[in-house]
Amino acid sequence: MKKDAIKIFVTIVTIVLVSLIFCGCTSTEVEDNKFDVDFESDIVDLLECNIEYKENKGDIIKEVTLSGVIQNKLDRIVNVKLTGLFYDKDDNYLGETSFWIEGLLEKDGLRDITTFEIIYKADNAKLVDHAKLSATEFEVN
Repeated sequence: MKKDAIKIFVTIVTIVLVSLIFCGCTSTEVEDNKFDVDFESDIVDLLECNIEYKENKGDIIKEVTLSGVIQNKLDRIVNVKLTGLFYDKDDNYLGETSFWIEGLLEKDGLRDITTFEIIYKADNAKLVDHAKLSATEFEVN
């Protein structure tokens, strides 16, 4: 009888843990502690996004870095402009910065994957609470 109870308990714990692990996997919102990123794009998928705060010697945040991985979701070459817009906890706009990628390809039926890094450097970087990341297509002259 005890063995059956232990098996049932282990099964329930396993189901709960697996559910927690996969909870929200399809979301485009990425959270790291108090920070979240909303992502919008019709041309690329956001596969990974990391947020890092960098401090100076006085423990004051002077820089916020969004880095990650995107993947072309179109069946053609695209030039991508990633723009990060940064906001404080009251949703007040603080500033923005961009990152350009030329020639993100679709190769042999596999869509090209590339990394990015968007760095927001400003005196108000310590106020950054959340960001909006968008990817738009641009033409190369």
